Amino acid sequence: MNKKGFTLLELLAVIIILAIIALVTTPTILNVINNARRDAAKDKAWGIMKAVEFAYTQEQSSTGETVALPIEVGFAKGSKPTVVESGAEIKFSGDKPVEGKVIMHKNGKLSCCNLKFGDYYCTTKDGIEMNCDTAANGGKVTESTGCAGKDTEI
Repeated sequence: MNKKGFTLLELLAVIIILAIIALVTTPTILNVINNARRDAAKDKAWGIMKAVEFAYTQEQSSTGETVALPIEVGFAKGSKPTVVESGAEIKFSGDKPVEGKVIMHKNGKLSCCNLKFGDYYCTTKDGIEMNCDTAANGGKVTESTGCAGKDTEI
């Protein structure tokens, strides 16, 4: 008699091999996804900082007067991002952070504190190195633990 098909034992062996492959690859895939989300939050934060710098330059050139530094731009859910001191609106495309602030210091350097995109908080003290992480992993910081204040030189 000529049999065609697979035995139950052969099918179980294939299923077990596929399950082992899934168990091995799932953490790696999830790590890649989380890294991509974190890097996207960093890119968005840099974009917001550039928009603040551009708005400052536009305001200064349109009025012909020197805009006093430092300036602070606050972000809150449901509100338009504006320069705290002058009320000038910050225009940009893309996702808006739901909380946080960007500061242009007296020396013209920018820093951001707790710009929140999704689950990630982005902060930079020195205007050079951006740190984005979830609140559970210590991403949300305070002025005493990492955010440069408005009157702090960076």
